[in-house]
Amino acid sequence: MRSAIETDDSQSKVQPEAEQGAEPPAQSQPEPNAEVVPLRERALGWARRATEGDRPWFALSWLGLLILAYLIVRHGDDAGVSYDENSQRHYGDLILAWFRSSFTDQSAMTFRDLYLYGGLFDAPAQWLVQFSPYGVYETRHFLTAFVALLGVVATWRIGAAIAGPRGGFLSALILTLTPCWIGHGLFNPKDIPFATAAAFASLSSLRLAMGPAPLRLRDICWAGVTVGIALAVRPGGNFVVGYPYLAAGFRLCLEVLRRVKLRAPLGIGRLTVSLVSCVLLVLVIAWPIMLLTWPWAQLEPFKRPLAAMAAARRFNWTGTVLFEGNLIDAGNLPLRYLPVWFKVTLPEIYLLAALAIAVLLVGLAIRRPKLVGEHVLGWTMLSTFVGLPFAAVLITRPVLYDAQRHVLFLLPPLAALAGCVLSEVFGAEWLPRAVRGAFAGVFVGLAILVSVDIVQLHPFEYTYFNRLSGGLVKQYRRFETDYWSIGYREGLEYVVKQLPQLDPSRRTRVVGCDLAGNERLEYYLAQWPGASDHVRVTRNYEQADVLIATKRWNCHRRPGKTIAAITRQDAPLVWIRKIQH
Repeated sequence: MRSAIETDDSQSKVQPEAEQGAEPPAQSQPEPNAEVVPLRERALGWARRATEGDRPWFALSWLGLLILAYLIVRHGDDAGVSYDENSQRHYGDLILAWFRSSFTDQSAMTFRDLYLYGGLFDAPAQWLVQFSPYGVYETRHFLTAFVALLGVVATWRIGAAIAGPRGGFLSALILTLTPCWIGHGLFNPKDIPFATAAAFASLSSLRLAMGPAPLRLRDICWAGVTVGIALAVRPGGNFVVGYPYLAAGFRLCLEVLRRVKLRAPLGIGRLTVSLVSCVLLVLVIAWPIMLLTWPWAQLEPFKRPLAAMAAARRFNWTGTVLFEGNLIDAGNLPLRYLPVWFKVTLPEIYLLAALAIAVLLVGLAIRRPKLVGEHVLGWTMLSTFVGLPFAAVLITRPVLYDAQRHVLFLLPPLAALAGCVLSEVFGAEWLPRAVRGAFAGVFVGLAILVSVDIVQLHPFEYTYFNRLSGGLVKQYRRFETDYWSIGYREGLEYVVKQLPQLDPSRRTRVVGCDLAGNERLEYYLAQWPGASDHVRVTRNYEQADVLIATKRWNCHRRPGKTIAAITRQDAPLVWIRKIQH
């Protein structure tokens, strides 16, 4: 591993004479009659310099981010409204009302269970809606997509810190090729903002771990800001507070070991002050940021946040989920629930990365290179960002549902880990060129395949199943698919634009599976001029003619006849059924 095995000779090498105080030689000036370098040769020289070292990877990273930004502008509003978005939108409005009323309107204090969460995404989103030329949900979707793009940026920087610009580019590319991240990034206002904030908290902690000791003030402050933003979205994610603490502790321990080895003064007092300052300053900065858009917690800024964090650990959801072909109570899910979801929904690129890890470990065991402490610490921290929270979920057994959406924060560090190990394999000169070429070829092939899947599934990327599992067409009967029913919009569009009027004497009455679904159907219907002339949404199932249903809770099996279905990759996601009373 290039970045992890190079020895640090900067302290042992004798400095050149010019650096020891001697006056550097004067730069020679071109003679007045010197021949001017032709423009073509200068351009070729610039091109050669631009392709040297890591510059191409840096340029490719920026190009990729610009392409993603363009795609968001073009397709950021393609997804339908998800199940929880109406509540999230309303909560954002209530938070704004709290501030506009000079803290007298306390409606946000009791709104469902959302009062236990900060509104650092919902409140700004609803403020932006006032100035947006798009609809309320379309505006929120654009904002969610750009927040997901920031998660890609954080992943890029994490990978670059560990394995250089090539590792950063591959890390960002792998997260972009993770359909679960792309799909949720189109509409999820709960988990994507927290996952992105957690990724930046990981990045700031990584800087603490790989930076100098004693710790730099700016690194500690940046860690406090990122942790505070994460808590302002999801207080139950208070585990991110431990990231900078763990990084600081590791870094200072490494510094003590280095000084012992060099027989230098330990400076325990100064290092202890540095660690204590980090602990206190991170909390001092993070806590006010967490409270910034959280009305309920502002009334008791110390007691209530702690109560909300405790409530998050005891959260109880009483619904059932479809898992491996069976409807299972969310409180009795098997231990393998989360591992299985990752196994069937992560692209095969991650499996290739796992093979790369095995190759690198064998190389380390055989070659036994001298490792640089800071980079070893960086790799350790990156592995911790993935392994520690995942192990905590398996041990504490919180209530999980909706596939892996509650742990989307694992995807950025997991993609960074995959990108870094693949970068190390691609650049490992001790490996035969054929082996490195095989890894690169397989990576490109897998990237093309998952790109095709993303295009075919859009905007249902979050229903992706990898090809090793058989894909969506094989797994849609065994696992949840469109559990947030974003496909209601396409279902209603079929009724409005393609379904013949069932009774010429009156409008066709359409209903969804639940009250929230009906509210979204009403929102969609208002977006299409003239649609309400022959279609209307009813909230009474007994009076409806057509049911728009997803597979959630077997709604698609209510009495009736399927007229049409919204499909992706030959698998139905939304059913349009004529109701039989």
